[in-house]
Amino acid sequence: MMFIGWASSSVGFQLAAIEGNISPVWPPSGFAAAAIFLGGYRLIPGILAGAFAANSGNDITLLSAFVIAIGSTGEAAVACWFLGRIRSLGAQLGPYSIPIWILGTSLFAPMVAATIGSLSIMHLNTYAEPLKFWHLALTWLAGDAIGILIIVPAILSFTIPKLSIKWFIKLACLSTLTLLVYFFLFFAQPSSAYYFLAFALLIPACSLFGKEGCALSTLSFASFVVITIITKPATNPFASSNNELLSLVAFLVALSVTSLTVASLYKRGRFTVSSTLLIAGWATSGIVYVILQNASTKVDEENFTRLIHDIETAVTDRLDTYVNTLIAGAGIYINSEELRPEEWRSFVKHLKIVERYPGINGIGFIQPFNDTEIENFVARKRASGFSDFKIKEVPKVERPPVGVLGYEHYIITYIEPLKINHQALGLDVASEINRQTAGQQARDSGEAAMTDRIILVQDGKSRPGFLVFYPMYRPGAETNTIEERRQSFIGWSYAPFITEVFLEGVLGNREDQIRFSIYDSSIISSSSFIYSTTGAKASHTSTEYSHISSLKLANQTFSFGWNRGTSFQQQETAPATIAAASLALGTCLLVVIVANLQSTNLRAQKIVEERTQELNAANDQLQNEVKERQKAESEAKHAHYIADAANQAKSEFLATMSHEIRTPMNSVVGFAELLCASQLNADQRLWATYIQSSGNSLLSLINDILDFSKIEAGKFELESIPFSIHKALEEVATGLEPIAAQKGLLLDLKTDDTLPAKVIGDPTRLKQVITNLVGNSLKFTKTGSVIISADWRGTPNDGVATITVTDSGIGIPQDKVKKLFQRFSQVDSSTTRQYGGSGLGLAICKRIINLMNGEIKVESVVGKGTIMHCNIPCTASLQTKSGTTKPPFASNPIKGKDENALKRRVLVVDDNAVNRRLAQTVLRRLGNEVTTANNGVEAIEQVTQHYYDIVFLDCQMPIMDGYVATQNIRKLEAEGKIPGSERETPLPIIALTANASEKDRLACLASGMDDYISKPAKIDDYRAAFQKLKSSKRRAPERS
Repeated sequence: MMFIGWASSSVGFQLAAIEGNISPVWPPSGFAAAAIFLGGYRLIPGILAGAFAANSGNDITLLSAFVIAIGSTGEAAVACWFLGRIRSLGAQLGPYSIPIWILGTSLFAPMVAATIGSLSIMHLNTYAEPLKFWHLALTWLAGDAIGILIIVPAILSFTIPKLSIKWFIKLACLSTLTLLVYFFLFFAQPSSAYYFLAFALLIPACSLFGKEGCALSTLSFASFVVITIITKPATNPFASSNNELLSLVAFLVALSVTSLTVASLYKRGRFTVSSTLLIAGWATSGIVYVILQNASTKVDEENFTRLIHDIETAVTDRLDTYVNTLIAGAGIYINSEELRPEEWRSFVKHLKIVERYPGINGIGFIQPFNDTEIENFVARKRASGFSDFKIKEVPKVERPPVGVLGYEHYIITYIEPLKINHQALGLDVASEINRQTAGQQARDSGEAAMTDRIILVQDGKSRPGFLVFYPMYRPGAETNTIEERRQSFIGWSYAPFITEVFLEGVLGNREDQIRFSIYDSSIISSSSFIYSTTGAKASHTSTEYSHISSLKLANQTFSFGWNRGTSFQQQETAPATIAAASLALGTCLLVVIVANLQSTNLRAQKIVEERTQELNAANDQLQNEVKERQKAESEAKHAHYIADAANQAKSEFLATMSHEIRTPMNSVVGFAELLCASQLNADQRLWATYIQSSGNSLLSLINDILDFSKIEAGKFELESIPFSIHKALEEVATGLEPIAAQKGLLLDLKTDDTLPAKVIGDPTRLKQVITNLVGNSLKFTKTGSVIISADWRGTPNDGVATITVTDSGIGIPQDKVKKLFQRFSQVDSSTTRQYGGSGLGLAICKRIINLMNGEIKVESVVGKGTIMHCNIPCTASLQTKSGTTKPPFASNPIKGKDENALKRRVLVVDDNAVNRRLAQTVLRRLGNEVTTANNGVEAIEQVTQHYYDIVFLDCQMPIMDGYVATQNIRKLEAEGKIPGSERETPLPIIALTANASEKDRLACLASGMDDYISKPAKIDDYRAAFQKLKSSKRRAPERS
């Protein structure tokens, strides 16, 4: 045990991040915990000795090493104590006891060693910098915990394998897969973002080798990471910094805990959901890590790029500043009649170039000469105080050809400070092609130009340097073109630079944050290298640098290779790793919950199966009875369904037949009315009256049947509009007053003052109900009265309207009241024979009241009379306007003594020939000129060719119905294509429809019609329509 502790410590020390004593992964803790599990307290002395031996040879005091060993021993003792507690709960924990012990030990036991060891490091050793206790303790605790989580499962799950061909095949498959993943992680794509692929190895490892496969896969990965950190840190992303080692800690914790989870929960055939959750969680963790790491990398790159830009700007600004000094020098020379050496010296001294312009070696003046001028110039120069002045050429170079202006020499005539530049005085820069070319570029462009890399003749160290030329021209000369600049050229002000001196200080306080190398070419190579901030030799390839940029300085292009310095503030990647690791741990917790739910479900399912087997015997006996009952119920339901379907089909058929039935009735009732109004003898008039009465009775019966069928078919609809209950009842009383008067009965209406002015509901259906009730009362009352009353119970906004019809008729026996509201039912069969009626009216009334969420009640005493109560819940309307839509054209009664006072042109459009003939006859009898049409298309043709005062239009027609025809007529009218379009009001269009519901009325108005007449139409209906007609103020076209 002592040897194992000492040997494994050496691996941990290789990863130490702080003074060689604190490692983020500490294998000895894992070996010690495994030894405690296998051997108990008796191995503690060996653990103590091994820990002391390992630490005593690690450059710390012996006392500190002994204290650290005590802490490691305490850690093992806590692990042993916790093991005892777990074993005492073995029955409750079951197969999870060992994983719980490993997790608990890794969490609590390292606290002892971390606390004692950190205090020992801080107080029993001397360090140059003070160490933070919590940083030490947490790093120490994490290292010991990871050692336990990785080593203990591998040791405890290890068994000697039963060698077989199948075992070797499984081993080969897992090894191949593992090697492929490792190669991708550590060599092909060495990025910590891909380390989450290690999680994916756990499932195949566990499916092939069980718990042992999981544990060994985790140990293998951790070992490989540690080996690459120690031997090849360049291939391991976790080896770059202490920050990355902390990321490694978080990652290994997540991996080892996940390995324990997979090993504990894996069961063949029942791991699909858990594995899916794990894979999804691992993928999410990897995505989160990549996102956070990319964000951190992006911030690093932005900071790095900004730093590069700042330095490039500093270099450019420095050179621009130096060029400005050359411009100033050129100004001094041009504005002097003859520049004397002391004047130039004074100018340069005043600039204080050493203090203000670091890197510039001096400032000089170069003047062009021909061969014939050289001797005289040298004599003058020597006479001015430079007795040893002579013309020099650049050594060890071949003299280039003469320039385009014919000057053979470009002589440096002045340069200051002379002391450090005396070797350059008198130098003929035309003797070397590089200097000559740069000078000519400056002369021709009028801008500063720089030479390629040269060795300054005045630099004894032969360091790379360059010259910057600025051209001078005769004062007042034109310099717009190259030729003009060449003709007026008189020389250059120039400055020599030594590259490394020029760049000294350009980094300022950032010299440890960034490193760069400079090349005087667009291609990075050793031949173009001129300067590096590191001063170290390099391979001079583009792959050597993190970033490469180009910079143009005085018409010369330079390439910069950039790398981050040691103090560059990189964004930490530990938060990304910790976040991703936390997600992976959260996934483990979720998988544990799901697995427990599955296990609970399986146990519950097993219990259910057992109980089900016990109940099966009893259920077998009951099943036959249940099946017979179900069969009977099914047959009854089927029969009921067939009956309902037949009833529904009948009701739907009757509801659909509304239009077809009412259409012929229109002709029957209409022609009977015409017949009664014609000149007949007494018998004929009686017969016509019988036809009219029977037709009206048949129509009433048809209406009742259709209403009832609509109710049963679910097609009966109620309106919700504001209306006056008092007005509705008044209209009912007024309509039935002639019948009451004919029988000598009193018909009276009484309404309570509390009744709201208007309520929301369906006035038409309410009048239908009250009309039926009052009609019955009048029918069964011989003497006395029929009283209609209404009162209100509730608030002003909501309440119940109670409408009562009281008569003094024959009364109803109590045993007959229940069947009173059944369809086709009356009190007795003699009632039908004596009074008539179908027995549908009260049934319809009750259905309508029910649809209104109300109720109808009966009180009756035979021989004294009957009281009908209708209780209808209502909501008061706040509208002041009437709920009945006013006709679009105002009432304008036709003045005159008779109906023929104003002869109108009328168009009747109906697809039924009989109905057309009826309408034509009625309208002509009313004194109108009538034209007919069969459908909407013909109607449009008529109204576009002839003037009409009014159009009566059927809604349901073939080819084109009345709705579409009306829309087209209104469109043509708006375009002025209808004769009489200039009149003040639009052409009146009245619908003739067999459908008389509010929905149909609104459809007519929506299509552009002005009003509608319900079939069967009577003479009074047409007369009422004409009463509403308002004549156009513009005179109609002359009739032909």
